Amino acid sequence: AALTNDEISKRFYFGGLFGLPWLWIVHSLHWHGKQNDDVPPPDNDRDLEIARMEHMWVKRCQNSAIMATAAWIIWILLIQVFLTESFPSSWFVRQTDSSEATGW
Repeated sequence: AALTNDEISKRFYFGGLFGLPWLWIVHSLHWHGKQNDDVPPPDNDRDLEIARMEHMWVKRCQNSAIMATAAWIIWILLIQVFLTESFPSSWFVRQTDSSEATGW
């Protein structure tokens, strides 16, 4: 059986929870692009409910993407830039003494 739009949105949300948060961004962008198309509004209660549930899952994707992106940026700034002396060197992308070996 074919999946309804709300079931697809739900799967994208849970896919993002399982380590693929970029799915939230892609799904949100696709959904907003789809809303700009000339699609007639739902005309029965079942279609209205599906559209409402789809919108709920898209909002969850958007909010989760914002939170994941903010956490990633905060981690980069705190751990990689500002608190380099507080954590072991294995936490860093670049070793503090690598400039001697590479010249960078």
